[in-house]
Amino acid sequence: MVSGLTIPSLVVLFVFFSHIGISVGDLLTEAAYARKMRENPSTGSSIVTLVQGFQQIGFLIALSFMGVLSDHGLFVIAYGIALACIVTPVIPVLSGWLPERRRQLWEDGLRRVCHRSFFLMDYSRIRSEWRILLLVACTGLAGPILGALTAWANEIVGLVAACITLVIISVCSYYCFPRVIANVALYQILTQVSRLSVGSALDYFFTADAQCLPNGPAFNYTFYVTWTGILGAAMSLLTVFIYQLLFNRWRYRTVLILTTVLSASGGLFDFIMTMRWNVKWGIPDHYFYILGDGIIHDMVDMLYW
Repeated sequence: MVSGLTIPSLVVLFVFFSHIGISVGDLLTEAAYARKMRENPSTGSSIVTLVQGFQQIGFLIALSFMGVLSDHGLFVIAYGIALACIVTPVIPVLSGWLPERRRQLWEDGLRRVCHRSFFLMDYSRIRSEWRILLLVACTGLAGPILGALTAWANEIVGLVAACITLVIISVCSYYCFPRVIANVALYQILTQVSRLSVGSALDYFFTADAQCLPNGPAFNYTFYVTWTGILGAAMSLLTVFIYQLLFNRWRYRTVLILTTVLSASGGLFDFIMTMRWNVKWGIPDHYFYILGDGIIHDMVDMLYW
């Protein structure tokens, strides 16, 4: 107990605010290089390739020690490193490295501050684009609300509420956004809905010991997080350059169809392992997992992304 808060509560708060910081930083940087792409359309996906390459390098560095720290119970050190990484983006923001126009609090005197720029908000922009802001806000709030509804009611109620929410958001997007953006949003919704995610549940399946799951894989965190993660990040980094070399000048529709088909087949390896067919075929869990989730799955996911 720390000042009325339990350790798990503090961890949850830390993760919550960490993701807020990550999302804000992600939006700022994406907006910055999206503007550069619009100003220099001849670059194609080169900027995205550069960004993804640096992300995979970051994953390689992080995965090199996270699994080992987890196996030794040194979670405080892991969270300390994460905190340092989260604080680091404040430096380029305060240094003005992001190419954006800065708002000066007292630029036009106290009257402007009190009426139009209070809290540095552009109220004229808010009034003209209130539909978009409302839809985006509702979409963001839908996640935790649906999660709470599923936890406090039951899975069926949560599933029905999620389906209704997706339909409402899809319809409203055509009312709030330009048609081309609404089409992209609908595509994203359909592809994500069609890819059932069981990754969180499989974490327990892969790492459960023999007492909890007899004849299971029983991976330790050094293998499951570090070695497999390093291999997956290296393959993803390689895939970034493969995409840049082979698919950079393809038509978007062709790339989307190819990567969607590949992504749909990416979950077969997990299914085979949960059915224990690889053991019947004489393939050890460690080798099959490295081949499937460590290499092919990560490469396909990166191509799709």
